[in-house]
Amino acid sequence: MSKQQFKTHHSWAKEPETFTGPLLEDVVKIACGGATKINMKALNDYAIDVDFAYAKSLKPIVAHSVNGKRMSVRDKGPLWIMVPSDKLKSKPKELDGMLIWQLSDIIVMENS
Repeated sequence: MSKQQFKTHHSWAKEPETFTGPLLEDVVKIACGGATKINMKALNDYAIDVDFAYAKSLKPIVAHSVNGKRMSVRDKGPLWIMVPSDKLKSKPKELDGMLIWQLSDIIVMENS
């Protein structure tokens, strides 16, 4: 899978950070090509259902590194769904709910 990298602001840091990882779309495509709705779950059991077409439009990645360092569980890792929010014209209200750190599961709920 190809790596993506971008620098962006988010709610949990004062300064923008650089995130690296594959596109969420590519990860889901490998597991199940036609997902229309997914559920993402964190190690602490936080979970959110997401319309996959909407999620893809935001170009999220499954980040494994921040500022060039692999993330540990202690530092919101090992995986964190991140969106290049600085590129968005307006930040959607629900965006923070989608930025799941300590990602443990991606479940395809509906398939086309």
